[in-house]
Amino acid sequence: MPQFYSRNEAALAEDYRRDQKMGAEGGNIPLLFLKNGVTEIRILPPYSEAGSFFKEVKEHSSTKDGKFNPIACGRQFGVDCAFCNEGERLFQEGGEDNVQAAREYKPRSNFFFNVLVVSSPTGDVNLTHGVKVMKTGVMVKRDILDIDQDAAAGFADITHPEGGINLRITRQGQGRMNTKYNTKPTSTRTGLPELLATVGSSIEELTMYNLDEVVDVPTAEQIVQALADTNATPGFDAAPPVKAPAQVPTVGPRIPMANPVGPGVPIPAPNPPNPAPPVGIPILPPPPPGIKGEQ
Repeated sequence: MPQFYSRNEAALAEDYRRDQKMGAEGGNIPLLFLKNGVTEIRILPPYSEAGSFFKEVKEHSSTKDGKFNPIACGRQFGVDCAFCNEGERLFQEGGEDNVQAAREYKPRSNFFFNVLVVSSPTGDVNLTHGVKVMKTGVMVKRDILDIDQDAAAGFADITHPEGGINLRITRQGQGRMNTKYNTKPTSTRTGLPELLATVGSSIEELTMYNLDEVVDVPTAEQIVQALADTNATPGFDAAPPVKAPAQVPTVGPRIPMANPVGPGVPIPAPNPPNPAPPVGIPILPPPPPGIKGEQ
């Protein structure tokens, strides 16, 4: 009979709450992920007194039960981050394999915007769905800011409620390395009241989201668990074992030789070897028996 264990109700409730909050197109924060094709959006004005209309969050690529499950980098909130620690350890160890593996543990910046969706590639999201929170990478964010700051072309202040500009974002491809985005502004400015009136809505009916709270602040323990889940995922290239550096032989201090004669008694010098005859002089044989050598 298999072994069954008790339910961890607290952990299950926490996972459910997170799924509800971060679930795409649902939950408390209705996230919008750009799909292949053209999505026309209107970015709404700043969501707080800080005056910015987007929020940057650094996240680590994490997986759980075979599913992509990013987790916020703890360091941006003053929390110890096991992903960052592991990446730094590998980088400091050195070696091509370790340095390459360290890159997988670096956080990536994602950006969140309050937006209205004017049209979407599949037609399942539009102005009638109210405010969505669009999540993008750094390239789309740069394109948006380029347009917002291009006063010379007449595109500055694209979020103005009375005369902002819609954006058309085209996505092509699949996967992080094979996906391309192109962001272009529409040709005319449109006020939010006029835009919403096309679907019988108004500015008063909009619900803006506090983008500072769009991502949960993880605990150090949650980050450690996320790292363990990621490294245990089949197909994930876990960090290679750390290779110890080659051991260099060391020479210890010289140990004086013991005096075999006794303390204070000079050690007799060894008998010098018989000198060899000079080079070029033949070695003469000894004289025959009975013949004495010269006196």
